[in-house]
Amino acid sequence: VPFVHVPNEMIEEWDDFMGERGLKRASPPLYSTDEVHALQDFHTIWDETAERLPYHKMQLEELLAHPDWQRFMSEAKEAHDVMMKRGHFPDDDLMRF
Repeated sequence: VPFVHVPNEMIEEWDDFMGERGLKRASPPLYSTDEVHALQDFHTIWDETAERLPYHKMQLEELLAHPDWQRFMSEAKEAHDVMMKRGHFPDDDLMRF
């Protein structure tokens, strides 16, 4: 899509979806303690990555090859693995593309 800067969208989507407000709502009993910790840990890595990388100036290929992005993706997978122990919420189907 020519009018969308993909690296920017890849970083900012988390803030749009969860951000600090969402983290405050992510608590038991809706989320397990492990899930809450996974979300918090991922948010910390997201925040560090967003601060360190000049993603708004990077091309997608540069972003994907950057060591900080590789670390970010590794942390994202760890959080995803924790969240998938329970699986999707029933209405998550509404959020899938």
